[in-house]
Amino acid sequence: MKLPELLAPAGSYIHMIAAINAGADAVYLGGKNFNARGYADNFSIEELKDAVNFAHMRDVKLYVTLNTLIKDEEIEEVIRYVGQLYSIGIDALIVQDIGVISLIRRYFPDFEIHFSTQGAVYSLEGVKEAAKMGCKRVVLAREVLIKEMKDITDNTDTEIEVFVHGALCMSYSGICQMSRAYGERSGNRGQCAQPCRLPYELYEGENKLIDKKYLLSPKDIIGLRELPELVNSGVASLKIEGRMKSPEYVAVVVSTYRKYLDKIANNEEYVIDERDIHNLEQVFNRGGFSNGYLKEKNPSELICSERSKHWGTYLGEVIDYNYKKKLVKIRLDNDLTMGDGVEIVNDTLPGNIVTLIKKNGEQVDKAYKGDIVFIGDIKGYISEGDKIYKITDKELNKEMKYYFDGRNNKRVRIDGKFIAKLGEKPVLELWDNRNNRVSITSDFIVEKAINRPILKEKVLENLSKMGDTQFYLEECEIILDDEVIIPISVINSIRREATALLEQKRGQEVSRNSNIEFERRKNRSNINTSKISVHLYKLDNLEGLEKADRLYIPLKEAINHKEKLQNIDKEIFISLPQVTKEKYKKVIEDNKDIFELADGICIANIEHIELVKQFNKPIWADYSLNIYNSYSLDVLKELGVKGADLSHELIQREIEDMDMGVIETEVTGYGSIPIMHTEYCIISGEITNKLKCGYCKNKKLYLKDKLDIKLPLILDDTECRTTVLSKPKQLNEYSIRTIKNKGVDYFKVYFYDEDTQERRRILNLFK
Repeated sequence: MKLPELLAPAGSYIHMIAAINAGADAVYLGGKNFNARGYADNFSIEELKDAVNFAHMRDVKLYVTLNTLIKDEEIEEVIRYVGQLYSIGIDALIVQDIGVISLIRRYFPDFEIHFSTQGAVYSLEGVKEAAKMGCKRVVLAREVLIKEMKDITDNTDTEIEVFVHGALCMSYSGICQMSRAYGERSGNRGQCAQPCRLPYELYEGENKLIDKKYLLSPKDIIGLRELPELVNSGVASLKIEGRMKSPEYVAVVVSTYRKYLDKIANNEEYVIDERDIHNLEQVFNRGGFSNGYLKEKNPSELICSERSKHWGTYLGEVIDYNYKKKLVKIRLDNDLTMGDGVEIVNDTLPGNIVTLIKKNGEQVDKAYKGDIVFIGDIKGYISEGDKIYKITDKELNKEMKYYFDGRNNKRVRIDGKFIAKLGEKPVLELWDNRNNRVSITSDFIVEKAINRPILKEKVLENLSKMGDTQFYLEECEIILDDEVIIPISVINSIRREATALLEQKRGQEVSRNSNIEFERRKNRSNINTSKISVHLYKLDNLEGLEKADRLYIPLKEAINHKEKLQNIDKEIFISLPQVTKEKYKKVIEDNKDIFELADGICIANIEHIELVKQFNKPIWADYSLNIYNSYSLDVLKELGVKGADLSHELIQREIEDMDMGVIETEVTGYGSIPIMHTEYCIISGEITNKLKCGYCKNKKLYLKDKLDIKLPLILDDTECRTTVLSKPKQLNEYSIRTIKNKGVDYFKVYFYDEDTQERRRILNLFK
């Protein structure tokens, strides 16, 4: 059986060592710039060189994340950086920006590209589009079911990578702009502030439906129980999330998944040891785990509404608290060791490292499940009945350090042959799994033994002493004449010479030429008369739109208001949903006639390009394709797209840097824009179980954050998804004039609940 690759995260060099020694087949990591985990330690070029040497010596691949959106002014720097990565032997790049993908293909055609999960690919059609762009592998969105993975792998040769363990983004990755909307820290630029991990209230109008809870904070996913199905699905790589987590986390998770993948490879009975689950929970969990979207949508299991941080494992309830001595009395539901970290769950979350354990009046270093003990030093407001969790386990962390403190660096198998003939010089041959072969001949002449001849077992024992090398000797044929003597020092010397030469052969630097002449783009202005487009979330009110030139109508609204559509005297583009899985594909198939009434189609994902070509209408790319630079416009032009709404994250100066002469362009200037699109239905599950399915129909729901900012919700009753909108934003008059003069073709306005008078005011301003 061909196992999928086990792909591990590394936020620093020590994380990488932990991952490799714990059993990873490949490691993904980031440089100092242009990666989606800007707050990790990350790697300089010199560190990456060392990392390549360490990993490649041990047959482990290294992938570098280049998974942020890139501005025009950064392109030349990015290409130089890619050249450095290419020359030092990085195995592949994980890329989000489609413009950058096209440039890598142009300048480094044999550099392997993996399309990032930030590309939000969830279907076979999306995979095929990514392959056309030159991607060898696609990292699927986390919202893809195993059965959907199987359908994709059965119908494409493109490698498929999926997440198997770790944090689950609430939104389809790459589409989320919530962090930028909140505090100008873009997740698409590696600066995500994780606003999904904050508490929110759910309102219908002024009626509070749900009090303050973590309504957008998913549990981490675990795919251990589904591992056999994932292996059989045909995916090429199983990815563990965690570049911001600890080396101990990496060691625990990677070693656990390695253990169970090897069970599958060896056809062993697939039974999970609950101690392994316990260790995974101990090292990081948010109220337990869920299987995310691996099997089915299960809203009641997905969210942890109580708190969004690491929980650890349950330790017990407070029996009593001695305020003066800062001692907590507890009956243990879990073992406890001096040096463990604990946290008590109440409004203030007091906790500390355990510095004292008293059992039956005596101080002990460790207590066990069922013991009644006093623990200290714990300060805070603590009450009887408060629950206590062990958030760090000193013994587990100490055990995991074995993977990255130098005691257990991964070794690779070599085999050998040793020949020692009387009167001749002994010869040692060694070879590895890459067909590297070395042969060393000693200067010593094999002599007849006078007393005790050397035995084959002794020769093998000394040849097997690999010391600080990365090798272990698996098989070695010993051809030895009878009754001869060879000094141990000679055997050790020939072994050292042979292993050093083999290391040298394995470690020869990859010779790849990165001397390219980058052609700086000459940006053109496209002076014209800008027009105004309007996105209508609802089609119930068409008043106040006199100054609009184009209307974007959501697919379901167009279908439900077909008669209104026929009477609109403006250009109409039908907007497809962000995600069109099975149900929406049927909606499109059953309502093909609606597209005959449209002047064009606005697509939200690369998979839509082939889907809508059948209608022979102009294609417009929505903001969610993340068009951030002129080179991405080139790609869209090649794919047959007429125009594009530029990324909502671009600021005025960055728009001015772009080449507006490629295809038509559009800039969003006003409105409550989509900032999160999630597979999760926010009114379902145990959090809101008082609300029945269908409650969302004809309701205006919104989230309220701790600053009392209202975020409108659009709930999709076809595939039960939620779109979170921002509070209204608006360009100032100076920006409108400046961008217009650059040559933008359309200014886009989003209308959610504005009345007729407000609509006219906004459109008059833009006109």
